[in-house]
Amino acid sequence: MLVGGYKDHGNFENDAGVQGAADFAADKLGDGKLAKILSAKTQVVAGTNYDMQIELTSGKKFQVVVYEPLGVTGPFAGSSGSWGSMALTRQGL
Repeated sequence: MLVGGYKDHGNFENDAGVQGAADFAADKLGDGKLAKILSAKTQVVAGTNYDMQIELTSGKKFQVVVYEPLGVTGPFAGSSGSWGSMALTRQGL
């Protein structure tokens, strides 16, 4: 594994951080609610990057990266607005 590189997140279905990041991304995309997380990788930086492929209830699929800054507490802290940012990296998977 590369230091600072992305790591596959094998058990993302049961990870509250991944779920919170995916919910945040779906909300930002505004094209339906989160239906399913298709894949997830994480990268520890000055916080955590979540690189995910998600599917929304609209049927559309996206690849997104959500940044969670240091100091965010609780698995769904993003719902209170403390997630850092979201970047759409690919649409129409």
